[in-house]
Amino acid sequence: MADRLALESIAHLFSSPFLRCVETAATIATQANLAIKLEVGLSEWLNADWFSRPPELLPVDDLVRRYPQVDAAYRSRGTARYGESGDAALQRSGDTARTLAAEFDGNLAMVGHGASVLGAMTALLEIAPKDAIDVGYGCLVGLVHRGGRWRMRT
Repeated sequence: MADRLALESIAHLFSSPFLRCVETAATIATQANLAIKLEVGLSEWLNADWFSRPPELLPVDDLVRRYPQVDAAYRSRGTARYGESGDAALQRSGDTARTLAAEFDGNLAMVGHGASVLGAMTALLEIAPKDAIDVGYGCLVGLVHRGGRWRMRT
């Protein structure tokens, strides 16, 4: 994925703070010489059926020690609440993606989970989740902003 994204002139790299996403983002960051902005709004769906309690995330200081590409100064624009519904998780990640797209210039890369990728994609494309492609557990979705609208990259 890092090799593929190196072709895209990424200006900003955002990642869910969950370790598996930070690990993926670190490879991309190294290849593209970018900092990783840990974005809580791109977190996994905090479903109480999946987690018996709120998941413990590594402290930012620990992540910075392991992955020096992590930008310790970045402050997340989104929040995630344990026990949220699936619809709330999609709304949260969609709101976060819209906020990031409005605030940061240039090409953005967002590393997330199935629900956060689906929420971000459907919010930017302004479509219902049922009308989206299947994001599964691993995918790369390319969106471009043209004519005042987001569109799936072809």
